[in-house]
Amino acid sequence: MRAGKECFRGFMNRHPSSQREPKAASMSRPESQIKENINEFFSKVTLVMNDSGVFDKKIVYNDRIIAIKLQAEPINILMIQVYMPTSEHEDDEVEELYGVIEEILEEDGKGNTNTIITGDWNSVVGDEPYRNIVGPHGLGRKNHRGQMLINFSERNGLIVTNTWFKKPKRRLYT
Repeated sequence: MRAGKECFRGFMNRHPSSQREPKAASMSRPESQIKENINEFFSKVTLVMNDSGVFDKKIVYNDRIIAIKLQAEPINILMIQVYMPTSEHEDDEVEELYGVIEEILEEDGKGNTNTIITGDWNSVVGDEPYRNIVGPHGLGRKNHRGQMLINFSERNGLIVTNTWFKKPKRRLYT
């Protein structure tokens, strides 16, 4: 554990970050254990961050989104990890999450910042290229959630990078 703390402190000293306060997500999942585990994880991260003397703010998170902004050279880095609801959930929940991500982008993704968003979007953007957003190496036929992802990407100047690289078919889905 000591080596982990020292490694983390060294990294954070080299890369000071700007963090946001946590915001609640309206999508409540019945598995309260998940929220307890997330809260415990972030309590421990916050403890290490505060103990390092580098941070005095918390990382933004809810049960679907984690984001951190790192001060780096030559440009800052905003990293967002997303887990979108499955097709069993209503589109309103998905749209609300897109809204939260857009708030993060508006507040922290402007200026001298490179934004990287990763995660499980639970959508299919298809195998047909679309402008400079979707490349030619996607999978299957675009579904409704895939169109939502394309629209979100277009509004925010993003691309769906995994569609731009040719991979074996078995690697195109999980």
